[in-house]
Amino acid sequence: MIPLNTLVYFTNKSFTVVMHLSIYINTILHFNNVSFYHYFHIRRVSKFFGGLFLTLFLLYFFCCPLIFFKEVFMLTNEDYFKLLDISLPDNYDHYTFEMEIKGPIKIITISTKPNLTRCPFCNSSMHSKGLYTRTVKHPVLQDNTQLYLKVKQRRWKCTGIHCSYTLNEEFPFLEPYRQSTNLVPFMIINSMKDLNRSTASIAKQFNVSDSYVHDLFTSYVDLPRLEMPEYLSIDEVHMNLGTDMKYQLVMMDFKNNQIVDILPNRYQSTIENYLLGIPLDERKKVKYLISDAYGPYFTMCEMYFPNAIQILDSFHVVQVIIRALNAYINKYLKIYQERDRERLKQLNHDTNRDNTSKKLSMVIIEE
Repeated sequence: MIPLNTLVYFTNKSFTVVMHLSIYINTILHFNNVSFYHYFHIRRVSKFFGGLFLTLFLLYFFCCPLIFFKEVFMLTNEDYFKLLDISLPDNYDHYTFEMEIKGPIKIITISTKPNLTRCPFCNSSMHSKGLYTRTVKHPVLQDNTQLYLKVKQRRWKCTGIHCSYTLNEEFPFLEPYRQSTNLVPFMIINSMKDLNRSTASIAKQFNVSDSYVHDLFTSYVDLPRLEMPEYLSIDEVHMNLGTDMKYQLVMMDFKNNQIVDILPNRYQSTIENYLLGIPLDERKKVKYLISDAYGPYFTMCEMYFPNAIQILDSFHVVQVIIRALNAYINKYLKIYQERDRERLKQLNHDTNRDNTSKKLSMVIIEE
């Protein structure tokens, strides 16, 4: 296939040569006094070949656009795999691709060419039972559009007399019963390296649910706990990871503010199984246990940290003091309010008035 710039270059050169040749012939004929008949005949022949060349060029350029632009605009299978950021398989020529755009949604249909498949048990040929389409997510684009892959899989059935084995066609970038490609989990884990991002923003970016991001993190990332510190602070945080995991227990070193570990919930059974799994010598290193006023926390020193002293954190200490002061004030406020009501009742009785004092309305005052 001739490149576009090369073709245009030679076309311009050809027209330039034809034009200079025509001028040269006309000059020679004029100065040599050639007869009008021969002059007209040579002009007609030159115009004929010039028009023929122009006609052939226009036919080649306008009547065969698919052939002319095929190498420039048509994507090959190798280009599709690179575009989708999928490792190139050995049999990449075996795949076929079709692209469709529906507003902000881009759909790429992937199918394979039928080939001879053998049964892995009896080595008989397998018969195709038809195609079924799976739609999976593949969010690799950076233009705020959603990309879906429509994968057409064949279901093969063995044609052996005593064998009825069935087999689903496999794709290297897709696992069974998954709603996204194999690349999506690694992209989500890589995005979670940014500590300033929330799971909700990551889930929105990759068009998945928050719970999927949480489950993916716990399944791929293993963070070992730190050693039990001398000053251990515990508190709960609301994450709502599930029906039984609304509050998570956070254990932190009070001195350097490093998180020792996070438990999925604050149930007594979860705390007991976790702390009893820690060696006793390590738990004896804890000298102070700082917590809030949650009831089960007050028994942790006796059950799990024999050398520790229970300390109520300053926020809850101030909160307890303020609550006690408010209770004291409200108690004596009610006493004095009851005393004032009794005095008002006695005063009204002595002055022969009703038990309730009535004030004049604004309308009466204005009059």
